[in-house]
Amino acid sequence: MLRSFVFTCTAVLALGALPVLAATPALENTERDSYLNQLKQQHVTTSERTALLAQANNLLSQHALLRGYQLDQPQPQDFLFSLQLPEPGVLRIREERTGSDGALHIKNRSLTVYGLNPFFDYQCKKRQPDCSILHESQQTPLLRIVRRPEAAAELAKVLSYLMRDIQRD
Repeated sequence: MLRSFVFTCTAVLALGALPVLAATPALENTERDSYLNQLKQQHVTTSERTALLAQANNLLSQHALLRGYQLDQPQPQDFLFSLQLPEPGVLRIREERTGSDGALHIKNRSLTVYGLNPFFDYQCKKRQPDCSILHESQQTPLLRIVRRPEAAAELAKVLSYLMRDIQRD
């Protein structure tokens, strides 16, 4: 009898939880849509992709890892990143690095996004002047910004939304 009571309670709780679980994606979509609408207004565009790309580049510019933030580093460098969408399914990452000697080094990397996990992560290590933006498909960090975890979190979110938008093509 106790066993049937436990089974009944478990079944009721499990069935009662289904509407809550089903409502979660709708809530996430509402949050996503609200965020994208805000970005479209902020960047004066009707295109989600354009707004996301503009926001990513804005965050990279505002939170660039510059020499002045790298106190006690043996060879501080300026790191400036920008993103472009040169062709369908490709995210180009441009890195401009200026060393303490003033030499400018430019590196372009292309990330073909089809078939990749759309989620990005970030890491802000203690005692480091920067946060790294990471993707599981890459061995090294994709981007580096000054150590501001809230900016790194937003940049990872923007990149995830951007990658999903590109993958829909």
